[in-house]
Amino acid sequence: MVWVASLISWGVGLLLLLAFFVAIATVVRRHRPDAAPILLGAISFECLISLAAYATQVALPRFFSMSGPSGGSYMEAYALSNVIFSVAHAAARAILLWGIIRLAEPANR
Repeated sequence: MVWVASLISWGVGLLLLLAFFVAIATVVRRHRPDAAPILLGAISFECLISLAAYATQVALPRFFSMSGPSGGSYMEAYALSNVIFSVAHAAARAILLWGIIRLAEPANR
């Protein structure tokens, strides 16, 4: 049952990312074409990271044994993947912040 809640949470997050993508691709691109590529790149990167993180969470139990002492190798791989994806999410959000700052600047710049 926990995986259902996780899937729903992940799905809602992905739908929100897609809604941001559509809004940027239509409204922002029409009014501020100079800022749209940065924002579209950041949202696309965030979406790819989310897909990769979910796929990794699904695939890790298949590749690592959880039967060892406290599931050692699985837990280490899970922790490492969380660190990697956390850094990747932070990078995507930094790019998104750069695009938002660019969006806030005057258009004739």
